[in-house]
Amino acid sequence: MDVDIFPGCTTVLAELILGSKDLAGQVLLHAVTRLIDWKNRLDLANEKEVDGDSGLKFESTNLTFDAVIEGLGVAIGIEALIQNELANR
Repeated sequence: MDVDIFPGCTTVLAELILGSKDLAGQVLLHAVTRLIDWKNRLDLANEKEVDGDSGLKFESTNLTFDAVIEGLGVAIGIEALIQNELANR
């Protein structure tokens, strides 16, 4: 099954991130169940200056997106799992 994933962050952080190179100055947030997502996304963007393994790791995607909401960094989101949250913001 295809899964649509994309980076997600607060609007304040989004204003600072204009491209994948701008992620180098941000904290990457990871759910331990999906540790490969950042590496895959950065490889797809051919971004070599950002370490996809760096940042904070959380036990679940829910905790990861709680950290996003608190402004702790940028996470990879699965659209089907967070579309309701996005619609309410």
